[in-house]
Amino acid sequence: MSKYRISKKNFGVIVELTVMAIILAMCDFRTDMTVPLEPIAISTLPGVSGSIDTSRDEVVDILDQWPENPRVSLGLSAAGTFRPGEPIELHVQSDARYPVQSAHIRLYIPEYEAGRLTNFGDRFQIPINVSLPTVADWELERMEIRQQVARSTQINIPSPGYYQVIAVVDAKEPIGDKVDLLSQPVANTYVLERWLYIGADGGRLTDYFDTDLIPAGMVRNSGPFREIRSDKDSRLVANVESAGSGSSLAANDNVVYLVYWDIASGSYKPAIGGSVLSGKSLSGIMIDGPTQVIGVNGFVTLPCSNGTWYVTSTLNDPRFNVSSAYYQEEYLYCGDTRTLVTGLGEYDAFVRLKSSIPAIVNAIGYNRSSVTFLVNYPGSPCSPNSCYSPAKDKVYIPLNHAIGWHWALTHEYGHALNNASLGGLWNAANCSVHEVYLVSSYSCALLEGFADYIGTLGASVVGTVDPGLNWDVFRVYVPNNSGAIEGNVAALFYHLAGLYSPYYVSTVFKTCNTKTASSGWQLRSTVHQLIWCLENRTNASVQSAHFPGTTLWTGYSESAVEPAGWNADVIRSLWIALVGN
Repeated sequence: MSKYRISKKNFGVIVELTVMAIILAMCDFRTDMTVPLEPIAISTLPGVSGSIDTSRDEVVDILDQWPENPRVSLGLSAAGTFRPGEPIELHVQSDARYPVQSAHIRLYIPEYEAGRLTNFGDRFQIPINVSLPTVADWELERMEIRQQVARSTQINIPSPGYYQVIAVVDAKEPIGDKVDLLSQPVANTYVLERWLYIGADGGRLTDYFDTDLIPAGMVRNSGPFREIRSDKDSRLVANVESAGSGSSLAANDNVVYLVYWDIASGSYKPAIGGSVLSGKSLSGIMIDGPTQVIGVNGFVTLPCSNGTWYVTSTLNDPRFNVSSAYYQEEYLYCGDTRTLVTGLGEYDAFVRLKSSIPAIVNAIGYNRSSVTFLVNYPGSPCSPNSCYSPAKDKVYIPLNHAIGWHWALTHEYGHALNNASLGGLWNAANCSVHEVYLVSSYSCALLEGFADYIGTLGASVVGTVDPGLNWDVFRVYVPNNSGAIEGNVAALFYHLAGLYSPYYVSTVFKTCNTKTASSGWQLRSTVHQLIWCLENRTNASVQSAHFPGTTLWTGYSESAVEPAGWNADVIRSLWIALVGN
C-alpha cells in the first residue's frame, strides 16, 4: 500500500467502481484481493466501534474488540493467605476464541525472580539485560473454538512487597486453517498484567498497581518493600562499577537506571529515550530538579550533594507523554544505584508514538500541544478499549493496544489533533456504536474517517498498518448511504492526499464552512459539506443524487491554496467513486 500516492491505474479502478456500484474491494491481513460482495452482507462485517457521550459533553471514541482479538485470551486468579513465606496458588485459564494448533504460556513474576537472584529487602536490585526464568511454563496442544484449559502453579514469596505478574500466550493457528476474508484479524500473542500484594497481615491479587497499599515509610515502587531511609543512613561508596568500565563518575555520584520489561526476551532492558525527573528534599521540602534523558547506556547520574534526591520515571516527548497508574519513586543518597521500571506497555507505546507522531505532523503540516496517553489506566472511561476524551484531552489505551496494535494509538491521536488544531470535534449522529464497514451517519463517518486516515498515516511509518485497513482499495457500497461509512471517508482522505497533498486536504478539512439560503455559516461536520469545499462549488442536483435527504448547501468557504494540477471534476469523480451512491 502506498502512503500518499495514487496511480492512474488505481484511480481508473475507483472511477469504474462508481458504475459497478456493488463491488467491495478490500484486502485481508494476509493477501491482497478484491471480492464481490452483496450489500446485504455488509452488516456482518467487523470494524471499529465508538461512542459519543453527550451527557458528559465530550466525544469518546471507542475501538471495539476487533484490533484486540486474540486467538487465545487469558485469565488469572490466586488463592492463599498472601503472607510472606506461605504458599500461593496461581491459576491461569486460557480461552480459545479461534481454533488453535498449539499454544505456549509463560508466567513471569520478574521482581520475585530478581529478588532470588540479588536479594530481597533494601538490597534488592533489578538485573538489566539478564533473562529471568518463568515461574511456570506450559505447552498446550490443539484447542477447538471456545475450549478452555486451566493450569496452576504454586509459589512462595519470602518477603512482603507488591509484585508484578505477567502472563503471555503465543498461539499458533492450525496448519491449513484460513480465516475468512471478512473475519476479524486475529492476534496470536496476548499479554495479561496483574499485581500480587504480599503483606504480614495478608494480601491479594489486584488488577492495577495501587499505591494506597504501600505501607507508610516504604518506597512507592514495585517489588519487595524497601524503606525510605534518612540522611543519616547515607552511604559514601564508589559507584564506578555500576556505570561500567571507562566511566567518569565521581566516587559518590548517584546512578539511576530506567528499564522496561521486554516480553520477547524475558528481561529488563534500558528504556532508551525515556527520562528521569529528579528533585531534592531539603529540610523536608521537595524542590524539583532537572529531567535527564536516558541514553544508550541506560542510566543517568546525579551528583552527590547535601539533601536527599528523589527520582521518578517519565516518558515524555515535546508532542506527547505516556503514563499509567504504575507509579515509580525512589529516594537516593550519596553513592546509591537505583533502578526505575516503566509500566508494562508504556515504553512500547512511547517508542511507537515517538516515530509516528512527528511523521503525521510533518505530513499534514499541523501540530498541537502535548497530549497524554494513559496506558492500562484504571479510570479509563472506555476500558477495556481505546478512546480519546476531549474534556480531559487524554487518550486511554489498554495494554494489548499499547503493545500490539499501533494503529489504535495513532487513530486516537487523530482525534486529539482534530480537537486541538483542525477545527475541533463535534457531536455526531448514530455514533455510539460505529464500525469501519457499516453505515453510521454522515457526521460520524467524517469524524471517524479522518481519524482512520490519520491512524493509518502514523502506523505506516513503522510498518504496522493492518492490511485489512487498506484504503487504497477500500469501497463499501450501500444505496443512499455510502457516504455514511467511515471506511469510505478514510479512503477519500487517503486518495485526495495522494492526488494532491496531505497538507492541502487537512487545510480544507480544518477551514471548511458552508451555508444554506436561509441559515448562517456552519463549520463542516458532515461529508457532504466537505466535498463542496473541496470542489469550490455547490450543486443541488448532484448533492441530492448522492446524499439524498440532506441539507442543500448553497455556499462554501475554505482557506486552502489549491495545488498545481487541482481539478474540481477530478475531485468529483473521486468522491463519487468512494462516498457517492
